Amino acid sequence: MDKGYYKVELNRKPRQVIIKTPAEHTKAKADYFGDELGKSYTRVEGSLRRNRRKVALIAGAASILIAVGGITAAAIATSLPYTVKIGGEKVVTVNGKNEAEAVVLGVVKDFAPEGAKVKAVTSTDAIKVEAADMSDKEDAVVVDDAIATVKDALAAEPEEAQVTVVSTGKEIEEFTPETVYIQDDTMLAGEAVVETEAKAGSAEVSYRYTSVNGEVTNKDELARTVLDEGVAAEIRKGTLGLPEGEDWQTYEGDPVYSDGEDLTKTALNYLGAPYKYGGKSLTNGIDCVQFIRQMYAKYGISLPNGKNALKHVGISVSYDKAQPGDIICYSNHYALYLGDGKIVHATRNGGVVVRNNAKFRKIVTVRRVVGN
Repeated sequence: MDKGYYKVELNRKPRQVIIKTPAEHTKAKADYFGDELGKSYTRVEGSLRRNRRKVALIAGAASILIAVGGITAAAIATSLPYTVKIGGEKVVTVNGKNEAEAVVLGVVKDFAPEGAKVKAVTSTDAIKVEAADMSDKEDAVVVDDAIATVKDALAAEPEEAQVTVVSTGKEIEEFTPETVYIQDDTMLAGEAVVETEAKAGSAEVSYRYTSVNGEVTNKDELARTVLDEGVAAEIRKGTLGLPEGEDWQTYEGDPVYSDGEDLTKTALNYLGAPYKYGGKSLTNGIDCVQFIRQMYAKYGISLPNGKNALKHVGISVSYDKAQPGDIICYSNHYALYLGDGKIVHATRNGGVVVRNNAKFRKIVTVRRVVGN
């Protein structure tokens, strides 16, 4: 560019500078135009004036040259400081409008759950981006630090400044298939045996999230796609001694003794258990006294221990009036009455067995346990 006088219009107030070199012309443009790019300038030579050029800038078009020397709109905008304000108060300064907008977008993104797509944003106290004075440039920080500063400012006054973000996203969730219960009338109420172990399934769930200052305040399920059905647990549960009004599937308490029918059904579950004199284990060995004591114990009834103690529990009834669950006492042996002249007992030769003739020995007494 040749030497000459140039009139630079800034806010309609003319200024004149003497241009000696193209480099000085470029500097003059930067010094005088600042963020007022797009104004016209006119060459002045003696008394002759004529329009030289009008520069028009389109927002966001960083490639438009504004002076001889190749300075672009983006380059000038980048050099100018911008502030992020909340409710009109300056919160942080960054280098350039693009960085300021990146701060706002970063805050919004952080306020949505990870991986979610932002659909809408509202604010009770608007966040604004504005050009700052050149004197603020020394206070400018990088984008990541600015994002943290804005988030801290919002957290400090959550009632006054709230940013609400609505977003959508997907989550992989595990679920447990509904348990299948199998009723078993030979087991005690509250007892459970796992027949099949449960295996968790999985599903892809679409949600709409509503977040206020980064905290999810509402989560609406939009759709669910099962990826793995999983395996439902199968649990066998007893009903013997189930308290009135209880559900056998969910009851976990102790069975309640109501009559001997339940007790004898329980006893028959242990046919074949080995015999051991003085033994107390239904698995490793048990004798006749302990067998009867343990059957009653399953219903929460504690019977006295000792060789002759069972001959004095409860009340005495005649053999003709005997009912299932009554204790048949012999001189040195004990059995549970099953009804119809049958008993179940622990014997030296066969372990726990059923005998069809309760009178195979002389009966000393029959005892009926009437409660705890």
